Amino acid sequence: MLPALTGCTPILEAGPSSAPSADYPPNPIDTITDPSSGLFVDFTIDPVLDEAGSGPATFELPEVDGKVAFYVTCSPTAEYRIDVFDSFVSGDCGDVLAAFGMVPVSGESRTVRLSVSDGAMFHIVGIEQGE
Repeated sequence: MLPALTGCTPILEAGPSSAPSADYPPNPIDTITDPSSGLFVDFTIDPVLDEAGSGPATFELPEVDGKVAFYVTCSPTAEYRIDVFDSFVSGDCGDVLAAFGMVPVSGESRTVRLSVSDGAMFHIVGIEQGE
């Protein structure tokens, strides 16, 4: 017969429950700074916009000239639309960066409106391009 154990504290497999962390799609910067990617831009970049979130969102850009290239990843796959500078780009986005849209800078407004479905998580990056 085995001896009885007294005063033991159970071992928890995991710590106390906490709010689940957001599972954002990959950062587009990882793709555009990878020389083996078909969307390679440069080894280092200085984005004018780098935001992650969910659902539709609005952002303000700093002063920019020329054009801005926008890169978007989403989870799950979703349609997106970016309205900025009295113009827009749109398409499909997913966990793998597949395309981007470039918008010429015009007008005074620097407001960027990203439209994705309410449940979609996104990561958006804007890179200023020369004239």
